[in-house]
Amino acid sequence: MPGPKTRYLAVALVLSVAVNLLLGGLAAGHWLRAHDHGDRHRGGPHFLERLESKLDGKDRQALDRLQAVRDPVVDERIDALRAARRDFQAALAAEPFDRATVAAAQAEMRARSLAAQQAIHETMLDVMEVLSPEGRELYRETMTRPRRHGGPRP
Repeated sequence: MPGPKTRYLAVALVLSVAVNLLLGGLAAGHWLRAHDHGDRHRGGPHFLERLESKLDGKDRQALDRLQAVRDPVVDERIDALRAARRDFQAALAAEPFDRATVAAAQAEMRARSLAAQQAIHETMLDVMEVLSPEGRELYRETMTRPRRHGGPRP
């Protein structure tokens, strides 16, 4: 029989996973809101567009080449997350309520959210890697620019 210490560690682990999933969902949600929904919905939050307008020619070309490779990956993950959200909504609306179906849809949505977050983070690292030191400084400034509807980014 597990002792109190083991029980506390299990609770702490569950809370830690929940917080990480929440943060991942928030990051993916931000990406989705910033995503251009045109015919060819080019991946990337608006800050990359703002950054690109500030970069010199060499950094701008490097960013364009990288986005040509990374955008399809991010777009695919975002599309999968959107589909998982639709499936979750459908499971939630179904009558009679089926706990197992809703739980499976939630699990799929979490997995898709994490996959989207991973693709976004990999893209961010790739962007920082291809930029010059000056370009990385512009990237940092662009990321920490105050939000339109709130205070400065953390």
